[in-house]
Amino acid sequence: SPPLWAGGLFALGLGLLSGRRPRAWLLVLLGGLGILGRSPAPGDGRLHLTVLDVGQGDALVVRSPEGRVWVIDSGGSYDGRFDAGESIVAPYLWSQGHRRIEGLALTHAHPDHVGGAPFLLRAFGVGEVWEGVAPRHERAQEMLERAFRRTPAHRLSVVRGMRRLWDGVEIEVLGPRPMGRPPWTTRNDDSLVLALRW
Repeated sequence: SPPLWAGGLFALGLGLLSGRRPRAWLLVLLGGLGILGRSPAPGDGRLHLTVLDVGQGDALVVRSPEGRVWVIDSGGSYDGRFDAGESIVAPYLWSQGHRRIEGLALTHAHPDHVGGAPFLLRAFGVGEVWEGVAPRHERAQEMLERAFRRTPAHRLSVVRGMRRLWDGVEIEVLGPRPMGRPPWTTRNDDSLVLALRW
């Protein structure tokens, strides 16, 4: 939610504008800047995990002890009518003051896990994208490929054994195992599995 002072200025300005007060636009502008310009809370030295309700799939937000975020999956729907990235994940991140996602981990290319990723890639600065096995023929994967062509995010295919230290948190990839040729379609058994240790 926006800061109380910003919401109050915005509402007061709108009220005065409806009363035909010519300088009320200044209050609307200041209130709007206060709402949109919110910065993320500084890290509190703890690791936070927020599980967002996106329906059938998953969307997890991990906030490091220093206050930066990773998003694991982005929700979505099989029929494509509901974009959880736009409707749930992004508004949550914005409400916390985040304009950047350090990492976006996509576990597998089923729409209920990656359907919101294209919106997140467009709306946020994304440092890198981790993905496991990319299937050769999958509608959601084709949608991701189009989104990747329009973003400067660094794309990384990860397999078991990879480790990364991020703000004091160790991220280890437990799966999938390295394999030869990618499967034709997405299989849950090929999902990216991560362990976080702090």
